[in-house]
Amino acid sequence: MPKVRAYGADATLLACRETSYGVTPLTGYRSLDFKSCHLSTEQPLGDDPLLGRGRNAQDPDRGLITDEGRVEVPLDLRGAGFWLTGLFGDPATVQTKSAGHIAFAGLPAANSTIALNGVTWTFVTGTPTGNQTQIGAIIEATLTALASDLSTSADAKISKCTYTVSTSDDGLEIEFDAADVPGNSFTLAASANSNGTVSAPTLTAGGYRHEWLSGGNDIPNFTVEIGHPQLITPVFFRHLSTVMESLAFEMGREGRRTAPCNWWPRVKRKPRPPSARHRPSHTARPSSRRIIAVTLGARVQRSGMRDLLTADKLGFRPHSLRATPVG
Repeated sequence: MPKVRAYGADATLLACRETSYGVTPLTGYRSLDFKSCHLSTEQPLGDDPLLGRGRNAQDPDRGLITDEGRVEVPLDLRGAGFWLTGLFGDPATVQTKSAGHIAFAGLPAANSTIALNGVTWTFVTGTPTGNQTQIGAIIEATLTALASDLSTSADAKISKCTYTVSTSDDGLEIEFDAADVPGNSFTLAASANSNGTVSAPTLTAGGYRHEWLSGGNDIPNFTVEIGHPQLITPVFFRHLSTVMESLAFEMGREGRRTAPCNWWPRVKRKPRPPSARHRPSHTARPSSRRIIAVTLGARVQRSGMRDLLTADKLGFRPHSLRATPVG
């Protein structure tokens, strides 16, 4: 039911990237998780006392309008890409292939098996037929024969991957031929007497890899709206042409990670009730926090030096990068 007072639990934060500076998008708004929001406009009154007019105070003049503030956001996979794009610009995105391996601690026993994508493959001591590989005198010879047999297999479920041998750890390397997420459903298994250990129940890391580079000139601007839709008269505060100035966070051993980010809007519109004509359409945030993307890597570069976003403490600005470990 409608409420008289505004509560933080009912507040909403919507954002949409502008295609033209200062032009409010009508559609494409995204609902974002946030811990707190302090975006606001301020216009102070200036005081310039004049002599020769007695003791009566002169009327103040209007000072410079400032619209800025800080938004504290959670560091999670769902929103990390949005905040990094706001700070650095569009990332370089490439599709990645699913991969995995089976490491062998020794020669597999006779009639032991491995399973690839639901297909059972058997190790035998005699002449192999069908889905079989002959056990060699040493593990390297056995794995070489296994990779060759799998690569020439006519089974459609097996032929979806490329098979190679890793001599450094006596393993069978498996890479799905097609990039993107479907390869992550390719299953791996090994019987106990095969002496094999799978990297995971399925191939992993298929999807997309994103890389943000600092120092770019094309920093996006957004229309940001903070709303209180549960009030008797719903109110929404919209900030146009907002750019992200900085993002900083600290990493600890426990607790949820949050990051305060500073925003600089061009102008703030006055609060208004929603209407069919002016209310932007957006897709509501799903209730589940299940992450659809399989791989989300964030790597930044400044002056030819790369740093993964795993330092104990990182601070970012569009034209500077600092990384300072704590302790």
